[in-house]
Amino acid sequence: FILIRHKTKNSFLAGLIFLFLCLRPAYDIFDNYLGIIYNHSDFVLVIKIMGWFLTYTFGLVMAVFAAFAIARILHIYKNYPLNRI
Repeated sequence: FILIRHKTKNSFLAGLIFLFLCLRPAYDIFDNYLGIIYNHSDFVLVIKIMGWFLTYTFGLVMAVFAAFAIARILHIYKNYPLNRI
């Protein structure tokens, strides 16, 4: 939301926001989702409480949403220094 609505001309700030607000949470979701296989992730406890179906569904939906958000932001900021938003 921040990178799409309030386009910044400071490349360092845009990269920092993208890293902390998009890439880090996406990595955490993918890492926890794949960590279920090795029985070592945050989702393992959630599976015990909520069940495997809700946990897998939540993980898949959040992973797709994260991938979509990253792709959208990368598309908007394509050739960033050249097109001066």
